[in-house]
This record gives sequence, C-alpha cells and structure tokens, in this order.
Amino acid sequence: HRDLHSFPTRRSSDLTRFNICRRRQKLNLGKKMTPYVSVVLGSYNRKKFLRLTIDSIRRELEEFRINGEIIVIDGGSDDGSAEWLLNQKDIISIFQHNHGLWNGLPVEKRSWGGFMNLGFKCARGKLICMVSDDCLLVPGALKNGIDIIEKYTADGCKIGGAAFYWRDVPGPAKYWVGSLFEKTYLINQGIFSTSALAEAGYVDESRYQFYYADSDLCLRLNELGYSILLSDKSFIE
Repeated sequence: HRDLHSFPTRRSSDLTRFNICRRRQKLNLGKKMTPYVSVVLGSYNRKKFLRLTIDSIRRELEEFRINGEIIVIDGGSDDGSAEWLLNQKDIISIFQHNHGLWNGLPVEKRSWGGFMNLGFKCARGKLICMVSDDCLLVPGALKNGIDIIEKYTADGCKIGGAAFYWRDVPGPAKYWVGSLFEKTYLINQGIFSTSALAEAGYVDESRYQFYYADSDLCLRLNELGYSILLSDKSFIE
C-alpha cells in the first residue's frame, strides 16, 4: 500500500474523479449487505440463558464471517430480558405480550407458531436458522449447515432446510435428530429456506399450541417436494 503523496502529480480531471470516488466510498461506509441468514428465536423470562445463547450466535457469525442478523421474539418478559434486549443494537427485538391481564381481561395467548412466524416473516435472510433460547451453538454449527445446503442446492436439489444434532443437558449424552417414516428429518434446531417456509405457509398457528408444530412444518415441506438434510457436522447443546 503506497501513500497518496507518493503518486505522480495528477491532472485536475484525474483528481476530480478521485475525489468523487472517495465521497462515494464514504457514503457507503455505513451500509451493510442484506443478511444471508437470519437467526430467529423466541424467549420468555429466560434472561440468564438468553444472554448465553446470543453470545454463542454472535461468536458463530463473527468467527466464520457469516453475514447474518439476529431476531428475538419476546413474550412479555418481566425478568429484565426486555430491557436487556432493548440495549442490544445488533438484535431485532419483537415484543408480543402473551401473559397477564389487559383492561381486566386475560391477554390472548398465541401459540408457539404464532410467535415464531412473527420472526420468520420479518427475516431478511435467504436462510433462517431456528434455535431455542436455552441452547449453545457448538462452533461451526451454523457454518456447516449453510455449507451443506449450498452444496445440495448447487447440485440441483430442492432443499427446504437442514436439521442440526442436539441434546438436552442434563440428560442423555447422545446427540440426536428426529425423523419420520425413515425419510423426513425433523428440524428441532436448524436451518430453513426462507422461500420454502413462505411456500409452505409458515408454521401452523392454530392446530398446535407448542409440540409437534415443527414436525408438521417439516412434513408439509416434504409434501411440497423439499428435502430436509441432516447436517452431520452441526451440533447444539
């Protein structure tokens, strides 16, 4: 890299073009490309776990230079989570009260799908990574998931997502991924294609309050001709 003053004297027209380019560069400094992946998670009164989960997501995005965004849907936490989220300028926070009273009446409770769809529908990434608010990404989990989706997509396959291995702690030490009919992997933690989610109509908000909504989504993607991959190098604690 040479200092500007070491260059030969420029003609005035050259200097004018140079200054125009410099001004354009300054105007673009604050801009950021559209994220490639959106990491979406829901949370309610789990500040201690949420902060650790967010830290692991941030490390993954930074270490592997992934252009991503983080979206958190909070169900009206009163443990300090909401205040903490408001101070995290790299997080898109959506607050949807799901507990307590309003005007003397119970707040209408949304299903898990209702909450997740809020995040899915505002995600800007080509891919959406769904994780829980009490998990940790083992380094490389997101990167490896993206790689396997890109590989099969480049080969002409119709990919709806990729499932990550996960395990409960404390509990059995074995990582696992659910499947149905020996052909459809279920994404409990993992990546979805944003366009595939939209085509499937996102998560069914009315049929399932919580459990099995993610399984139903994967089955509907399969019925539309999408394959769910097993990302065998992606692990979630």
